[in-house]
Amino acid sequence: MRPTRYLSAFLSALLFSGALAAQPLLVTTTADDFDGICDSHCSLRDAIVVGNGAGSLRQITLPAGDYPLTRASGSDDNGYPVDEDLGHAGDLDILGQLVIRGAGRDSTRIIGTLNSRLIQVHPQARFGLYGVHLEGGDSIADGGALRNDGDAVLKSVYLVGNQVLVPAGYGLDESGARIAGVGGAIANFATLHLYDALLVGNLLDAADHSRTDGSALFNAGQLVVRDSAFAGNASAREFQDFGGAALVNVGTADIARSWFSHNSSGEDGQVSLFNGGSLKLSNSTLFDLEGLMNRRASNQGAIPDATLIHVTSVGGVINRGRMRVRNSLFAGNPYYFDQEYPDDCVTGGPEASFQAIGLLTSSPEGCPAGAYEEFAEVFNRLLYPRNEGDAASHPRGSLAWALALGEHGSYLQPRAVGLAVDAAVGSCAGHDQLAAPRPQDGDADEVPICDLGAIERSAMEAVQP
Repeated sequence: MRPTRYLSAFLSALLFSGALAAQPLLVTTTADDFDGICDSHCSLRDAIVVGNGAGSLRQITLPAGDYPLTRASGSDDNGYPVDEDLGHAGDLDILGQLVIRGAGRDSTRIIGTLNSRLIQVHPQARFGLYGVHLEGGDSIADGGALRNDGDAVLKSVYLVGNQVLVPAGYGLDESGARIAGVGGAIANFATLHLYDALLVGNLLDAADHSRTDGSALFNAGQLVVRDSAFAGNASAREFQDFGGAALVNVGTADIARSWFSHNSSGEDGQVSLFNGGSLKLSNSTLFDLEGLMNRRASNQGAIPDATLIHVTSVGGVINRGRMRVRNSLFAGNPYYFDQEYPDDCVTGGPEASFQAIGLLTSSPEGCPAGAYEEFAEVFNRLLYPRNEGDAASHPRGSLAWALALGEHGSYLQPRAVGLAVDAAVGSCAGHDQLAAPRPQDGDADEVPICDLGAIERSAMEAVQP
């Protein structure tokens, strides 16, 4: 555990500071050419192959522009694409120690045009990606934009419109059982740090397979997520109306200051985040019909474990494993088949345990909590209604839609007269989902106490109802 954390911290420092000893490799063409040389004519593929062989950490400077990947890797006898692992064709293979620094995610795009993912980080490799937009990756197995088997850090990135589409009959194990497609945008099997990322409009469908895992992200390794959003991702096309598992964790995940919204379908129905491993979720918001499922992904392995701190969920929280909750708000989620009935939090089963300190719900018949607000009054007395801005004027699942939604609709503001304000019990986080400091005097009684949920009502707002 400690060595991988060290490597990720090292790469993070490089991404934040830009400090590298060697001269950066400068990409000079947007064409997907390849001759293995990076001189006055240097494609992104050339730069990566040269950097892979450098024997030390190298930076690649990727100027503004669109970089379509057009070099096909060919097909096998069954017509399935060959996963060529040298980086000469198909996806971009990271085999060494590389940092790719774009001009900004609004201006530098790597675009898939083939039946291939965009980037694969191989075992023992170290990779950093900063200020880049990844779009159009297409895999038949895992990770539409990125498959990570090494040590990767992504910062200030968009992952938009990538997909994993598993063909009918593809992916059988030795017993003949169907193997799931995983990670519409990202499949992580090692160590991944994700900062300031927007995963939107990614798709996962596995034809005749029994289930799909993670329309945006699948994690079977070690995952850290900060200041990120999962919106408008979809899986299993036959159900497109309600929340599906945009992020599936069967490894170890630490997620903070993030939000989940408008993700659709999936085997597990009304959830955006499925935990079958070890999860810490803090200062984050889960929206309508899109909460969290904590349960085994299979009959093997340890009982899943989830710790939720300062979480606001107006989606259902379902616990079938071990769950600890502190200073959180699960309220206002309607039962899918009866919109007037609350379905905030359910816990039970032979392996279930549930401990809560400072939990508020609108469902007294569900998980044990310290306070309750009437279901019909959640958005009158407890929270302000969500402000979605002009998101409805853009196609759902598009980047413009997600950016508009995230401007003011990534959180729910508590009302001063509500039960969540200045109601935290015991210790609390030092900041909220928007990185505002805690505690503040949200009810103007001159005694600052942390609020329940992801957002801290500020002292300046205390005069408002």
